This record gives sequence, structure tokens and C-alpha cells, in this order.
Amino acid sequence: MSRASNSKPAPPAAQPAGALSQNTQAWHHGAMIFACAGLALLIASLTIFKMSNNDIWIHLTTGRQILQTWQVPDKDPYSFTAPDHDYVAHEWLSGVLFHLVYSAAGVNGLIFFKSAIIFATCAALWGACLFRRDDPLILFPCFALMLFIGSARFLERPHIFSYLFVALYLLCYFGYREGGKDRRWLYAIPLLHVFWTNLHGGHYQGVFLLAMLAVAEVVMFLRAKWLTLAVSDAITPSDLALVCALPFACLATAFLNPYGYRLLTFPFELTGQEVFMRGIYEWQSALFPSYNLSSM
Repeated sequence: MSRASNSKPAPPAAQPAGALSQNTQAWHHGAMIFACAGLALLIASLTIFKMSNNDIWIHLTTGRQILQTWQVPDKDPYSFTAPDHDYVAHEWLSGVLFHLVYSAAGVNGLIFFKSAIIFATCAALWGACLFRRDDPLILFPCFALMLFIGSARFLERPHIFSYLFVALYLLCYFGYREGGKDRRWLYAIPLLHVFWTNLHGGHYQGVFLLAMLAVAEVVMFLRAKWLTLAVSDAITPSDLALVCALPFACLATAFLNPYGYRLLTFPFELTGQEVFMRGIYEWQSALFPSYNLSSM
């Protein structure tokens, strides 16, 4: 047998590491584009549909009245028998925005405006996740589940602004926390709170969120100081004081509204009325029958 016949075939030449890395990056880039496109289509499918709530009309009427008179109503403008009663249009700025959109683009404009708010909410949350350097393999399923759970409440109503502002607060916080400790991210939050207060009563969610973040920062600071654990996670004492002051700063800026303290107490007046609470799904027990009989 010849020597040539006993020789083993030469192994294939190894692919250069640079080429392999480029192929991996190209595949990852393409997968991200595909996933983001799928997420955008999911948002569109869950938000672009016929308008199905009737609350929008009072918001449109309030917005029209404010733009015509340049005054926010403080007496009941809709009652024939009680026109002298105090009235708090606690979502007056939402009504103005809705009316501007409706005047320019009609009902379809309101539908697409609602969709744009949800898109902006997801974009802000995505930005916060990028600051945190979260794994996209976890993010995309979580976003899909979040959208599915919240889809029953994607309506042309002021509460959609609370979705947006919660996301913006998280973006600002993680922009500060993971983006070089730039305090300008934190300074933006009380300014945002002025708008949120006049858009929807859910602005209290922002105050509670900031309070929880402040508690977390205090715990990390004390853990680093007393136990010398995760020292790099602790922020400086001056920054800690700033984070702890944010809930109080937002409560102070919340007084920048046409009604003063009345706007801040009004949500609690509503939730204190049994006739009001009895018909609101969100405030019922998890065993409430409507949870099993509707999309809620």
C-alpha cells in the first residue's frame, strides 16, 4: 500500500476569529431587527382598533371648553340643577390634548394618538432596559407578556398617560443610575411631575415609585457602609439625599395646577364614595365576577 493512501485528509482550515465574530454580530443584528419589528406589530395590533369607550366625550368637551374660554372650569358646567357646585376637572390637560388631536384628525386621530402613547411607553421602558444592559432574550418575552396583560386598558382615556410617565420615571432613574450618575436625569423628574399631575390622578404612582427607589438606595448605602458589601453599588451621600428628596419635590410641584390642593385631594374624594367604587373594576377583589366575564 502506498504512503499516499495511508495519509489522513487534512482538517478544514479554521475560520478566522474576526470573520466568525462578524457573522455572529450580523446574525445578532438581524435577530434584533426581526424581534423589534415583531414587537412593533404586536403593539399596533393591540392598540389600533375601533374606539370602544364613552368617557372620551366628556374629556373632549372639557378640552373644547378650556380652549374656547381659556379657563379651567371650577363650577359644574354640565349640570342644569347644580351649576353652582364646585367642579374639579382633574384630568383637564388630557382633555385639551385629546381635543387638539380630535380637531386635527378626528376619531382615527385619537386612535393613533393612543397607539403612539403606548409606543412611547414601550420605547421609554426599552431605554431603561438598555441602561441596565438587560438580556434581550428575556426582554422580548417580558414585553410581549406585559402588553398582553395591559391590552384591555389600552383605551383613549387619560390613564394611558400614567403608563407613559411611569416608564419615563424609570428611564430617568436608570439613566442616572447606570449612565454615569448624571444628576440632570433626576432633575427632570419633578418637571415631568407637573405635567403628569394635570394629565391624570395616577401621578401618585410616581411619588410611591420614587419613595420605593429611595428606600432601595438607602438600603444599598447602609449595606455598603456597615457591612462593606457591594460598595460599588452605593451612591454618594449627596446623591442619596437628592434621591430621597425626589418624592417630596414631586409633591411640591404637584401644586402647580389650576385647583391647588383640591386637585391633590380629589382622587381620594372619589375613592371614598361607595357608589363610585362599586362600579370600577380596578378597585374590586380578584374574585369579582367581571374579571371572569370580560376582557378585564
